[in-house]
Amino acid sequence: MTCGLNYGDGKVEIYVYDQNDYSRGDTVSFSIHWPAPASAIAEHKISMLTYPNPVLDQLIIENLSDVNGSIVITDILGKKMRQNRLGANAIVQIDVSDFRKGVYLVSVIGKNGMQSSKKIIKK
Repeated sequence: MTCGLNYGDGKVEIYVYDQNDYSRGDTVSFSIHWPAPASAIAEHKISMLTYPNPVLDQLIIENLSDVNGSIVITDILGKKMRQNRLGANAIVQIDVSDFRKGVYLVSVIGKNGMQSSKKIIKK
């Protein structure tokens, strides 16, 4: 049996014969198709820009993808600091002036479950 990867088109060949006489037989063949696994299917990805970085007061987040979702900003320990909605191809400005100096994680989570994250530094 042959098939390029773990999915795609393949061909199965079976030689069927008389057990008393190997010369009396015939080959049976058929094609088979395995669909691509979910991990091989191209999906939309959430692409975003965060600036300025380091940030002093106002953080700008640009959603460069056509996915609606939400923004979640957490501190280094995972405590949720802010949560905002984010539309497809939208730009959002978030006030972070009350954040302490340090490293934060900005995550954009699409309604379909996709996620993209970036680290920012609050100065």
